[in-house]
Amino acid sequence: MIRDVATVLRWLAPRERWRWLGLVPLVSISALIEAGGALATFGLLRLVVEPELVRIREFQLLDHHGEKLRVAGELAVHARQVGAVNVSIDSDNFE
Repeated sequence: MIRDVATVLRWLAPRERWRWLGLVPLVSISALIEAGGALATFGLLRLVVEPELVRIREFQLLDHHGEKLRVAGELAVHARQVGAVNVSIDSDNFE
């Protein structure tokens, strides 16, 4: 990708290159924000489709040695009350 950007920038006059080169980080950050928004939207959509079940597929914690602690689970909710809880915790040498 960087090679493509460099090729396109060669088409421009040197004075105009810096203006366009300054837009590359802005566009990259915008793309990351858009991707985060899409993930949030799909997460909310999943809650709408399954309103009585909150599911955490997996999240990881790292200790100071880089070892992982993986946590996943489900929480059933009905009429604003908590129902069944299912939690899975997995680790290898987590401190």
